[in-house]
Amino acid sequence: MGSSGEKLDSWKEIADYLSRDVRTVQRWESSESLPVRRLFHLKRPSVYAYKGELDDWIRNQGDLLSDNADSIAVHSGNPLRTSRLLKTVGICLAVALLAAAGFLIAFDYLPDSIPIPTPVKVSPLTSYEGTEEHPTLSPLGDQVAYTWSGQDKGASDIYVEQIGLGSRLRLTETPQHEYSPAWSPDGSRIAFLRALPGGRSKIILIPALGGGERELAEVTTTDPVWGRQLAWAPDGEWLATTHRQAGSGFGLILIPVSTGAPIQLTEAPAGYMGDHSPAFSPEGRSLVFVRSLGERLSDLFVLHLNEDYHPRGEAAWQLTDSGSLVLAPVWLSDGRRVIYSTGTWPRLRLMEVDVSMPGDSRQIPFLGEGISSAAYSARANRLVFAQTSYEVNIWTLSLSDTVSGDEQQPHKFIVSSGLDWLPVFSPDGSQIVFSSDRSGNEELWLAANDGLDPAPLTRFMGTHCDSASWSPNGEEVVFHSCVNGGCNIFVKKAQTCLIGSTECEEDPCCLKQITFSDFDDFMPRWSRDGNWIYFASGRSGQIEVWKVSPDGGEPSQVTRGGGLYAIECTERNCLYYSRWDASGIWRLSLDSGSTEKIIESAEHRFDISDRGIFFISPEGEGADRFAVKFFDFESEVVTTLVSIEYRYACGLSVAPDRSSLLWSQFDHDAADLRVVDDFL
Repeated sequence: MGSSGEKLDSWKEIADYLSRDVRTVQRWESSESLPVRRLFHLKRPSVYAYKGELDDWIRNQGDLLSDNADSIAVHSGNPLRTSRLLKTVGICLAVALLAAAGFLIAFDYLPDSIPIPTPVKVSPLTSYEGTEEHPTLSPLGDQVAYTWSGQDKGASDIYVEQIGLGSRLRLTETPQHEYSPAWSPDGSRIAFLRALPGGRSKIILIPALGGGERELAEVTTTDPVWGRQLAWAPDGEWLATTHRQAGSGFGLILIPVSTGAPIQLTEAPAGYMGDHSPAFSPEGRSLVFVRSLGERLSDLFVLHLNEDYHPRGEAAWQLTDSGSLVLAPVWLSDGRRVIYSTGTWPRLRLMEVDVSMPGDSRQIPFLGEGISSAAYSARANRLVFAQTSYEVNIWTLSLSDTVSGDEQQPHKFIVSSGLDWLPVFSPDGSQIVFSSDRSGNEELWLAANDGLDPAPLTRFMGTHCDSASWSPNGEEVVFHSCVNGGCNIFVKKAQTCLIGSTECEEDPCCLKQITFSDFDDFMPRWSRDGNWIYFASGRSGQIEVWKVSPDGGEPSQVTRGGGLYAIECTERNCLYYSRWDASGIWRLSLDSGSTEKIIESAEHRFDISDRGIFFISPEGEGADRFAVKFFDFESEVVTTLVSIEYRYACGLSVAPDRSSLLWSQFDHDAADLRVVDDFL
């Protein structure tokens, strides 16, 4: 096949050399020790492999190359056919092996060289109705501050609780949403963020036992669901937080608690959404933080600091290679290990990584899923974490022919015990495609327009698929999926199936990968003539709207100055779009290139008809209540159609005949705090 000195510099080159698709070789690297190397740098780590090492690996694999083909092809090259008989035999063999492993464990026949994790005792700390999140421990580790939405599940306030006693002290009581508390190193104060309209927040300091507040600064922050956004320096004289300057991504800044100007710590490289969730190491010489490439793709980075907490000069370096969402890093007492949440939202797990071994993370066992944030006290050797439970369902609202806003009552439409969201009507209104984790992974599902008897449309297994859009003829669906380290655009025929195969011209289960990007490509939407797919990407240096042919090829940039979710207008000569860094909806002329903002406040996803734009907008300063609204093209008047009873989740779709709307909302959204003593 080649000499040992020849190098392959990408997943695609490695896949072509092995005559396999990209997904197969990535799986082999994970499960079969395929010798692939990584280089960590400012972007996502690059991969390479030596042909000689691959040749040696192949010789040691026996029949792997002939019998271990993937069941789903993820690019349109020369994928392999799969033997369904071999797949069935493989499943039966796997079940038998698992049963044998259970027998060995039960009768203590495992060899001594295999370490068995010691179970930890997880105890409930809070169990109130509503959501308790963002825990931070006092220096002694005997008290925890956190946010609680209250029994009415409204805007969150800050509370302090003595661990083991159950006594609760309320520190704030305002109509605004308050989040991200951080306990000062001397234990005297708690800093937190108070949300303001337009994505801004105030940094507030308050005595830990309650009292007068002090406003420290105002910043433009990330979404509170991205975890803790405040971190005290070990000397208690500085606070690190995230802030977005106009026209740029989120970066980290250092704010003096007494007097002085903020100091810029990081600026996210071109193409990234930004940096957030900082945490100082125990001695203060390193700062770990999250750098987000897209909505669901982020990693941990480390910045080395001087004694005065200013950057030492070299660039931040990448610590993890998650291929998914990363949240809320926390240093452990040795200053060498970091714990963090990662996974597909909301099935987040708590992981641990050693800073001396970048990319080598392990899951902390026995804690379960749904861990959105954590806090650790070295003095008490105590871990506290927030564990979420949720139910997101698809709702519907009947509309009048004139969209006049007549009183209508929305009702649940597609329901399960987990996540059902991002519904989209087919062009003829007969079907609905939506995302759901009812199978254990977030996949696309297909249902009739009555919402009954949904069936799986994709089976990626272990990743997530969402943001579906129908082709104009209703025969195909485009969506994005994050597979093995990045989000890209895929197209699939709109027919349900259990096992994908290889011949796209013959098999309705075949997938075609349309984009192959080092950056996230997401939120696709088909053009009205079917010749283009619009999508969001950071490949230009910031998140913009791009377009690509459904057959693949080189994408071209559409928006300038920011763009996210885009829908072509019915006349096909303009584009309506939202932006990731600002609320509202804009109109872009595809003829002149001119833009104008037509709706001031709106969530990212919306839908249009020939008469106007349907969108979701927050109501009130707390932004915890939302309403479905309609912008009339002719009168340019906004009408509120209905208020959403609880928190809006994502997605909005209008039926082709304008008879009804679909969206998703949280019908159950709760989080409780858990505690683990003697954690290390």
